[in-house]
Amino acid sequence: KNVLVVVCPTETTYTVSLYSIKNNKWHITDSISGLDASPTQFDPIFADYNFDGQTDIYIQESASQGWSLSRGHLIIIDPKTKKFDLHKETEEFANMTPDIKTKTVRTELWNGYDMKGRHQLTIFTNKWVNGQLKTMSKKNITIDPNK
Repeated sequence: KNVLVVVCPTETTYTVSLYSIKNNKWHITDSISGLDASPTQFDPIFADYNFDGQTDIYIQESASQGWSLSRGHLIIIDPKTKKFDLHKETEEFANMTPDIKTKTVRTELWNGYDMKGRHQLTIFTNKWVNGQLKTMSKKNITIDPNK
């Protein structure tokens, strides 16, 4: 049994701690401090981002207006040791969505509106390479908000 604790010890930082129960007592397994925080936009998402069978943690730090771009902290949890691995290379990735079938993580970049008022996006396909999430390809798309 495990419990995840997220606290905001200051107005601008988070601390994330994982506790496990052993011999009927809670013990800290791992902790990360000093993560940039925006408590008004806090939104944890639990998914297997690196496709190892262990649920990982994404903590939204910010979300833009208009075409919402969620950016935050990706914390991968080692399935054996339950230790945290903070992936700073993903801090600028927005709207991270893991795809279990392709073992890729989709991200988005909003590029503004075209002359017809349609959203211009770039969709990135990212893959795990040597323990880091790397962009493999990108595709520009147009979305009509009126359809």
